[in-house]
Amino acid sequence: MSPDGIYGDETVAIVKDFQRKQGLGVDGIVGKNTMAALDTRFEWLSHRVRLHFISISLATVPFEESFSKAQKVYGQYGIDIQFGSGRSLLLTPAETAMFERIDQQCNWELTSGEYDKLHRLGPTVPAFEIKVYFVDKMRGVLGCGGHAPGRPAATVAKEAWRWDMGHEVGHVLLTKTFTPVHHPHQDNLMNAFPANNEVVKLLTDAQVRKIRTHPCCKRQYPVSPAY
Repeated sequence: MSPDGIYGDETVAIVKDFQRKQGLGVDGIVGKNTMAALDTRFEWLSHRVRLHFISISLATVPFEESFSKAQKVYGQYGIDIQFGSGRSLLLTPAETAMFERIDQQCNWELTSGEYDKLHRLGPTVPAFEIKVYFVDKMRGVLGCGGHAPGRPAATVAKEAWRWDMGHEVGHVLLTKTFTPVHHPHQDNLMNAFPANNEVVKLLTDAQVRKIRTHPCCKRQYPVSPAY
């Protein structure tokens, strides 16, 4: 359903269905017992994806906003988007000229050309963590989730919208085998142009299941409290 922030008839029906399946009193109200039942299903962030940010251009949307938006989307599904590292690249004049505008077409596997050269820049990161590059301009797109096999990376343009960074990371995690590549609903993170508003974007069950199978989406376990 499309989220509207209203506790209306659709929401009441879903809550009643959940209560019925949990053997609770069916009243459509999220009270103490219903909340406890929900807590048993969503106890902690069960998976994590660690990102490393490399910038050669300041984004129009502040980094903190695009990062927090990604955390909110994935966090709904128990996936913790973590900050691994961040740095700006000090490019040579030749590199600056090369990457002022990425003219290469965005494809799933990028083993040559500007993207490949760009993704080789910056620090070495663990094999199952993702690099995210912020650049000035790109050919016809605001982001690209294509990368070379074994070097997971996404590229985001300066003028990208607030949800685009999370969207491109989603392409990396879903891989080229997932269909549809772009979801038809604008409130889905993987829509070709996810609505540029404050409404937190969604993922489908199929998308979440696929993301959790990616090597960069690591299973994590709750930490026992110290006494």
